Amino acid sequence: MTKIIIFGFLILSLVFLSGCQNSPITKTLNPIGDASVDNNGKNYGGDKYLKIYDSTGGLINDETLVYLKFDLSNIPKDIDISSAKLKLLVANIDEAYNIGMYRSEDTSWKEFEINWGNKPSFSNKPNDIKKVVLSNEWYEWDVKNLVYDEKSDHITFVLKSMDIHKNWMYVNFYSTDQTNKEDQNRIPSLIIKYTKKSKN
Repeated sequence: MTKIIIFGFLILSLVFLSGCQNSPITKTLNPIGDASVDNNGKNYGGDKYLKIYDSTGGLINDETLVYLKFDLSNIPKDIDISSAKLKLLVANIDEAYNIGMYRSEDTSWKEFEINWGNKPSFSNKPNDIKKVVLSNEWYEWDVKNLVYDEKSDHITFVLKSMDIHKNWMYVNFYSTDQTNKEDQNRIPSLIIKYTKKSKN
């Protein structure tokens, strides 16, 4: 009888440990660098907001992109990713924007050095597009395939307007450079949900 109880206990323990190994894990990462760049050639590293704007073809002929870089070194490589979302909070917006999310293979750029002249190139097609409409709302872009395919310890995302807008019509997201303590929970994030692959 005692042997049966011990054997049953061992079976339950193995089932429990197996379940723990395959339990979903969620990691939230914040950018190690984020900045806007515009075709005026300025560097906006350290600004409180990440600005997106496109009036190319208008009187001002201005365009502004957003670059974000994340450190993936603490994310295991041998995993099954169920979801990965790039998440930003709108600080203010002048009119609705369709914003595309692209990937850049270049992760060497620095927040306080990047500008229009030295900005890394990025993919021709957006990986995801979201319509951004409201201030004080969070918006998410699906980056699961990009995170899954990334082989290096860092990854760069680029946000770009898919529309041409009137002069001075912007959308501003909160950046990582927030001085007020209450604004720290408004900074961009990359949320990755995954499970460790079972060892056969």
